[in-house]
Amino acid sequence: MCRVSIIVPIYNTDKYLAKCIESICNQTFKDLQIILVDDGSTDSSGSICDMYAALDERIIVIHNCNQGVVQSRKAGLAVAKGELIAFIDSDDCMDELAIQHMYERMQDSSSDIVICGYIIDKDNSSRMVKNIVKSGVYSKFDLELIYRKLIFDDAYMQPSIIQSMCGKLFKKKLLLETSGDIDERITLGEDASFVFPYLLACNSICISDKCYYHYQIRNGSMCAKKDLFVFERIEAFQQYLLNKLSGYPAKYMLDLQIKKYIVHLLEMAIRNTYGICYYKQYVFASKLISDIKGKNIIVYGAGEVGKDYVEVLLAQGITPRWVDKNKNGEKYLDVIIESTDIINEDVDVIVVAVLRQTLYESIKNELTKFVDKEKVIWAKPSVNAWSRNIRFL
Repeated sequence: MCRVSIIVPIYNTDKYLAKCIESICNQTFKDLQIILVDDGSTDSSGSICDMYAALDERIIVIHNCNQGVVQSRKAGLAVAKGELIAFIDSDDCMDELAIQHMYERMQDSSSDIVICGYIIDKDNSSRMVKNIVKSGVYSKFDLELIYRKLIFDDAYMQPSIIQSMCGKLFKKKLLLETSGDIDERITLGEDASFVFPYLLACNSICISDKCYYHYQIRNGSMCAKKDLFVFERIEAFQQYLLNKLSGYPAKYMLDLQIKKYIVHLLEMAIRNTYGICYYKQYVFASKLISDIKGKNIIVYGAGEVGKDYVEVLLAQGITPRWVDKNKNGEKYLDVIIESTDIINEDVDVIVVAVLRQTLYESIKNELTKFVDKEKVIWAKPSVNAWSRNIRFL
């Protein structure tokens, strides 16, 4: 009887599968059952699974005809022997401490789930993604406050807790209770269909700011391809969530959160299908503009906040230098994004263009190695949640 079962749904990922499986086998936490669910792959993924099963007795392989990720996860759950369950996508990987950390946090906190962040690896750069909810253990009273922003947090225009199945440790019993009725035809929002009902059934949750899971983004990945049926799939997902979560107290405002989340999905679908990006414009704090006019300015950060800040500054006749660790050489509005290596004492002001104060403080601590802390400024960006601007991609 193992303590943790790891389920890996697999479909045509033979180029990346070995790295994924080896990252699981090399976990410092050894009391594992590794369940590889081959969902009718037409490449060599099935053979790779069988090869690793012959090398490690903890591995079992299920070969199915192609039925989708929901059915693959259910098939894995049906044979799981561990009381705790983790998931990993077959083209991703984990650092060796991932399961050890989540297991220890669950034991220490007696929580029903442990939720970590993850790392996005793209080309030669990486960045961490963490939950909006701060690290800690949350009981039922605290959860009531979280539930009001669980599916959609207006301040950040996204769920307050990462909805991915990966980077989490679940209790098998509770997961079976909350996921048994998921419609296997759902092919968009599969993770959220598992995660949101599970979180609403928890008595306590543990949020960790550790990031051990590596989410790989590659050119030609599925997320980059057009899906002509995406709007029907969004409708099916919406109906499932509305029906599944209909019995919860009105004070959580789940219906409204679901509808806002669906708008978010529709905007992404429009972006991917038609190359049009609807976005919320972050408002540059007026007090910052008064502080920086006529000065040598650097905008730090080239995400959505940074893009909007640069746009506002250009409209004010201010042309800043613009830096970002991961976007050196990219260009937006004829402003070239430069490496953070250009930062030195000659700069008058560094405007940090990020949403979260905790991230700002981390960036500031790094920047003060090179410049006086008084030169690094930030104010929380404001946003009109219902305004829309259009970018053509």
